[in-house]
Amino acid sequence: MRGSRVPRPRAARRRALAALTAAVLALGAPVAAVAAPHTATPPAAPRVRPPVSVTLITGDQVRVGAPVAGHPAVTVVPADRGGRPVTFQTRYSGDDVYVLPSDVASLVPGVLDAELFDVTALVRQGYDDAHRDSLPLIVRYAPGTRSLAAPAGLRTGRALGSIDAVSASLAKSATAGFADRLARLGGRRTVSPRTAGAALGGIAKVWLDRTVRADTLDANLTRISAPAAWDAGLDGAGVRVAVLDSGVDAGHPDLAGRVGDSASFTGSATADDDNGHGTHVASLLAGSGAAADGARRGVAYRADLVVGKVLAANGTGQLSWVIAGMQWAVAEHASVVSMSLGAPPAADDPVAAAVDELSASSDTLFVVAAGNSGPGNGSIESPGIAAAALTVGATDGNDAVPFFSSRGPTRGDHRLKPEITAPGVSITGARAGGGTGNPYTQLSGTSQATPQVAGAAALLRQEHPQWTAARVKAALSTTASAYAKGTVWDQGAGRLDLARASTTALTADVSTVDFGAVRWPHAGPVTKTVTLTNDSAAAVTVTPSATFAQRSGTAAPAGTLAVAPSTVDVPAHGSAAVTVTLDPNSGPAAEYGGTLVLATDSGDLRLPVGGYVEPERYDVSVTVTDHLGRPYAYGRADVVNADNVNGASAFNVPLDAHGHGTARVAPGWYSVQSRVETDEADGTVESVAFTGDPEVRVAGDTAVALDARDAVPLVPTSVPHVPTRVDQAQVYESRYDAGQGGYIDSILPSADDLAQHRVLVQPTAPVTHGVYGLTTRFRLLPTGKRAPADVYDVVQQSPVVPRTGALPFGERDVRDLARLDVTYHALGAPATTDEMRADYTDLAPMAVGAYRPVALPSRRTELVTAAPGVRFQQEVRTPGAASARLYDPVTVYEPGERRAVHWFRTLAPTVVDAPRYPTNQWLVTGLGDGEHAGSWGTGSVSAATLALSRDGTPVGANTWTYGYFPVAAGPATFTADSTVTVDPARLSGFASARTRWTFWSRPTNNPGYEAAPQPAVPVLDYQPALDSTGHAVPGRPTVLGLRATHVSQATLPAGTFRTVTLAYSSDAGATWHRVHLAGTAGRYAGVVPALPSGTAVSLKAAATDSAGNAIEQTVIGIWRVR
Repeated sequence: MRGSRVPRPRAARRRALAALTAAVLALGAPVAAVAAPHTATPPAAPRVRPPVSVTLITGDQVRVGAPVAGHPAVTVVPADRGGRPVTFQTRYSGDDVYVLPSDVASLVPGVLDAELFDVTALVRQGYDDAHRDSLPLIVRYAPGTRSLAAPAGLRTGRALGSIDAVSASLAKSATAGFADRLARLGGRRTVSPRTAGAALGGIAKVWLDRTVRADTLDANLTRISAPAAWDAGLDGAGVRVAVLDSGVDAGHPDLAGRVGDSASFTGSATADDDNGHGTHVASLLAGSGAAADGARRGVAYRADLVVGKVLAANGTGQLSWVIAGMQWAVAEHASVVSMSLGAPPAADDPVAAAVDELSASSDTLFVVAAGNSGPGNGSIESPGIAAAALTVGATDGNDAVPFFSSRGPTRGDHRLKPEITAPGVSITGARAGGGTGNPYTQLSGTSQATPQVAGAAALLRQEHPQWTAARVKAALSTTASAYAKGTVWDQGAGRLDLARASTTALTADVSTVDFGAVRWPHAGPVTKTVTLTNDSAAAVTVTPSATFAQRSGTAAPAGTLAVAPSTVDVPAHGSAAVTVTLDPNSGPAAEYGGTLVLATDSGDLRLPVGGYVEPERYDVSVTVTDHLGRPYAYGRADVVNADNVNGASAFNVPLDAHGHGTARVAPGWYSVQSRVETDEADGTVESVAFTGDPEVRVAGDTAVALDARDAVPLVPTSVPHVPTRVDQAQVYESRYDAGQGGYIDSILPSADDLAQHRVLVQPTAPVTHGVYGLTTRFRLLPTGKRAPADVYDVVQQSPVVPRTGALPFGERDVRDLARLDVTYHALGAPATTDEMRADYTDLAPMAVGAYRPVALPSRRTELVTAAPGVRFQQEVRTPGAASARLYDPVTVYEPGERRAVHWFRTLAPTVVDAPRYPTNQWLVTGLGDGEHAGSWGTGSVSAATLALSRDGTPVGANTWTYGYFPVAAGPATFTADSTVTVDPARLSGFASARTRWTFWSRPTNNPGYEAAPQPAVPVLDYQPALDSTGHAVPGRPTVLGLRATHVSQATLPAGTFRTVTLAYSSDAGATWHRVHLAGTAGRYAGVVPALPSGTAVSLKAAATDSAGNAIEQTVIGIWRVR
């Protein structure tokens, strides 16, 4: 899903489109409607996962909230830019959400790594604000730079000379200075490494220092023929090998006395293994097997072992740690480096670059796990994507490739990976801390396959010390055992065979015959040469042959792949060549793979062969003219496929100085669009125009001209007979394919922008392929007296852009608006806070809203659009320093509906998220007012505990407001006990609370969030009749409503409430008095008697439903008597 796209800012501006400090809520797909009742009854407690805050390198704060329809809601709070305007591009790629500020968009990916803006990945890696106060970075020096003139807050760390870089961290509290430098650089027309260095104090490129992880999920030694190599006298003696992992338990019997030098790059004082993964893989490479009388020895059990700790106790590390570890291993003169770790690859991957550079400069062989991200094609992880790496997949006991083993080819350039496989399922190795008890444990993964291949490489380097790393790599892969249980993209040449690798006299200079991608139209045949070297004293006759087929298994037509000569004699101690020629015009465009077999009397060498013959593609040449008739120099355009938006489109096509750019696309129907920002001669912004042709057929090379002068001013919505002014505005242009893959371009103009006709839209006709449309959202405030409403939130959608620039809004549309009678209660004292209402539509499911002040207490009539597919969600902050946020459910209103809404009637703890995963029960508490729920806010909780029991047996406890508790599989009844004490200086509403929730839960086999069952956790909604400031009236009884319900996200059974009790206290819980309740089925009413002025009232309530779900809650100081 594509999100809003923003124009590239200009460097010089004296007047610009008015800046809007906005919060942007983004959803990746249209969400399911939430039915709204035709009554004034408040809705059930909403599903709200407390947002996780992430600060970007630009200082913008992004809050990642609960998924809605499978995609996380994202709220952006822009950093203060001193009045400089900024908007945000939101883009969806699989499970990841990228939020990119407009003032640095042109720097991605040349200067700024795109992963710096992947907010969901930042949270996954623990780089959110709750876990880190700085951003870990890798910064590359500009050409000629020896030291950095680092901006304030940027601290440098380890030198990463292999990629001419250094690790660094940027304090999140000090992003403003660096962000300003980035924005100024982003406004330049062209950026080179030297100009970036001049602007950024010597920095040419900034990567996120992403996390890497361990790639973990006896017969293996005989299966790879290790005993045959040992019998030949090969044991690794004299060869230095390095393991870069989580460290090592040097006291384990299998590793005692085996570890030479060691170093930690994680910040720990030693390389001790506090995870276990490193000990396991080190033993598979070079362990003695002492704890098993040698039966479980490593492949190179007498090699000189050095260990670099690059993974922390949780099995993850950072890219810079890995690069520093590789540099250390090379400095330690390691001939072979084993790396059982990986991370998702990037187009400009610093770790892969470091592998290639260090391999070339040192002749060290890096043996790297392919990854455990299979079975999908193109799932090889980094640094396994590195060309120089010997990349290792896994096999099981039947010589089949298990589902988890990552497959090739590499993404984008279609290179063959992995080169080889080795056993990787249920592999027994040393257990860290195994000096007592069982010294061994079984693990599965490409992590376990990798050290076996690394050990084999050490044996060959012992046997042939004069061989280069590339020759060792080729000897291992080309002698691998062939089996018919996978393709070359699954297994490379096959499973490691040490008996053959250690006895072959004939070797190749390459491991694969890799043609990569062959561009269409295909000019002619492409030839690769394989040089064979014979180390024996007799000539060897080689008979080459090859198999070649499409990935589907269909054999390539005759003539597609040719091998010459038919036989070749390789002289003793000499070399000869074999050529392999791919004719891309002989067969259909496809991904092809096969094997070059070099047959000899003493055995065959096998080289995987691969090539991607690009299918029919054409160039779409786009020329864009701005609103003043000049070339739209250095702008951007989008060529969006109407039939496959996410799979076949070209986004952010750069335009040159002449406003011209080219995209290479498949034949089909496209929307060609550009948001054109026109500058006056003095650098001020004259207009922003949505321009484009929403339906262009591409059947050959195609030229498209876009002209902002064809656009007309956008006319704001107005209410018939009611004078109003525009308070907020959002405009979206959307394109979807039939499968509802989509792209959205958006702008947040000010009222002045609209009044001055600086927002332009190009009229369009209906499309015949996919879906195209314009969506506008206006918040209108009446300017006259006695208006029928205080606020109008009007959303309109149209499949075309009208020639008038106005979407019609008549009296019938006004009558269909839903009426919300909203009361914003005070929490003990009058105050002002902020509220925001965001909208989600089928055409524009990226919601945008801006905070607006609202008085506490106050009452407003708010009229909102009620139409199918138009969804709203309101958010209100609590007053005070905590700024906790409560949220509405995402709601579709019915035409003419009337609803009463109360914010902050009372506050109390609630459960906002409790998904049950296969082996964990997740529990998140938050703040609720009965109708709404949300986060605790900043510093609001001064003390908290949370404990979980399963069928009466304690599971775990902590001192937080949330927990991720490991539990055994199977259904069970859980009891969660929570205590919370509030800091009264930061959050008012109550003083402390104690809650026990009892609920039945069962797990799912699907680890995804949306599939995780949600238990029916009870919620209590306290509804006292208080005055406008949130106080009870002294000398008068207080009528109290009490509603018992369940969290609305519940997917597990919920019963009918049968037992509900309530008591009050006027002495902070020292004594309790029963409140008699009248009512049934979860709705009750009672009376708290008159109490003296100044009394703090506390409540104790309990409710149990017929399914056994229950709540017991005590809230101290929930309201006061005035």
